[in-house]
Amino acid sequence: MRVGIYTLPLNFNYGGLLQAYALQQTLKQLGHESVVIDRPLYEGPFGVICIIRFFKRVVKKFLFLKDIHIFHERYLRETFPVVSKWTSTFVDNYIKKITVKNTSLLRESEFDALIVGSDQIWRYKFHNTSQKVYDSFLYFAKEWNIPKIAYAASFGVDVSEYPPDIALKCSGLLKKFKAISVREKSGVALCEKIFSVNAQWVLDPTMLLDVNMYIELAGRGVKDFNCPEHNLVCYILDENPQKNRIVSALSEKIKRSVYRINSRAEDEFAPLTERIQPPVESWLYNIKNADYVVTDSFHACIFSILFKKDFLVIMNSKRGIGRILSLLKLFDLEDRLIFASDEDFVLPASSVENAAKCIHPLREKSISFLEKALEKTCD
Repeated sequence: MRVGIYTLPLNFNYGGLLQAYALQQTLKQLGHESVVIDRPLYEGPFGVICIIRFFKRVVKKFLFLKDIHIFHERYLRETFPVVSKWTSTFVDNYIKKITVKNTSLLRESEFDALIVGSDQIWRYKFHNTSQKVYDSFLYFAKEWNIPKIAYAASFGVDVSEYPPDIALKCSGLLKKFKAISVREKSGVALCEKIFSVNAQWVLDPTMLLDVNMYIELAGRGVKDFNCPEHNLVCYILDENPQKNRIVSALSEKIKRSVYRINSRAEDEFAPLTERIQPPVESWLYNIKNADYVVTDSFHACIFSILFKKDFLVIMNSKRGIGRILSLLKLFDLEDRLIFASDEDFVLPASSVENAAKCIHPLREKSISFLEKALEKTCD
């Protein structure tokens, strides 16, 4: 079966890249061919919206003296090839994709089924036009007579961000799906409340693969980016002084040196050489070989669990709290989540080793969802 996977644009985000890789590998193991339907990452809005945003930036820069780029999207487009030098190599080597600027040009004859997800594909605020919101519910394929499936789609948050009129249209699109699943338990309730549809709770695609596949990838890490063993590996997406104090306090508690595995990829004012994102394989290597991990990232939590590494996760409301809470509750690891203001934290007592043992039955259930959804007979 030829399966199209519609997800958020592939960029230099480790979680986004690895979930696309994992879903594609899982489909391959189930005997299906698949291709990721990718879109240009920095394709800004057009027409009136573009003009409005341009003038807003002019006002912010020259009237309020804000340090911003007036031609924001253009700057990001121009620097992306440098920032994504290593991560783009991962995509080229491991992810089969097509890049589509206009989804209306896609044709039903190219696919036997479509899957939307995973990651925060249904995070309303992540789409800068209503058309992109609708496409995340496969609007472009609304008349296609093939199975349409949501796998581990995420809202990222526990409450609805959708305006009523847009929610109503998305509800109509979802009711044409053969099967719907979400990545967070809260997403089941949101599907019912916002869209009046039933959804199943499944694992993030990265947890569908046996850990040995990631160990093999980690073995291909680039030595210049591989950290020494026996360190406190730090992967903080949104740094601030409070989080830095937590990192320092944890370093003191466990008597390990801090090794940061971040670039400043998202800081458009950082020197370009400091924004180059290290290889995906080295990111995996560094978590695998850490003594302890401190992070504010959802997928860094997942790979800490997969590699059976002790970790501490700092609350990150910007990236979505709901998904991290759902993950930790699933594996009884809630004590590993702390607030950035909690400088007097106690080291968590929950067992990551035991959590990793719980994955297998959940993995079987999630893969079973995919298998049934991709059966040839369409409802």
